[in-house]
Amino acid sequence: MKNLRTLAFLGMVLVAFASVASASPISPYGEINFSGDGGLTGTAGSLLSLTLTDGAVPPNSVVSNTADLAIASGSFAGFPTTPGTLQPVTVYPFTSGTFPIATLFTTTFNGVTVSFSPTLFISSAITASGSSELIDGNLSETGYATTDAVLDLSAVANGSTFTADVITGAPEPSGLVLLGTGLVGASVLFFRRRRHAA
Repeated sequence: MKNLRTLAFLGMVLVAFASVASASPISPYGEINFSGDGGLTGTAGSLLSLTLTDGAVPPNSVVSNTADLAIASGSFAGFPTTPGTLQPVTVYPFTSGTFPIATLFTTTFNGVTVSFSPTLFISSAITASGSSELIDGNLSETGYATTDAVLDLSAVANGSTFTADVITGAPEPSGLVLLGTGLVGASVLFFRRRRHAA
């Protein structure tokens, strides 16, 4: 009987937690998007090289670049996303090589630092419109555990600008509701069978 009560209680906690989970992102959860000067080159199907430039005409290669943060959601909601506002995002170039790659980007706002370190190449493509690739990696944010994330990196055909979209995931609130109600339902069914058997 004690185990039955524990099971029912666990189910109710999960159902209650679902509403909290939808309002309070987890470790970290969300999307961070930025763009800067540079391009991707290489062979489709393998890791591409990210070259950064300074935006001059003709462009000069630089060791690091300050990108413009465009979108931030989830745990990144504290970062400014006002159009035209430059939130410093330091981006580092990389060439085809062995994983893991050192930090690709880092940004700090109000004492909170977010950074991404690529660990696994997923895919890449080169078309007439530009180049793109998907890379898996470790996303770190002050106050949160390091989380797996996917980087979608793309550049236009002339290689003058690039955009980066890093997305992390978390358990869906609907999944927590389903699990919680399932536990509650199972405990009720078990309780009824025990009463009829007695």
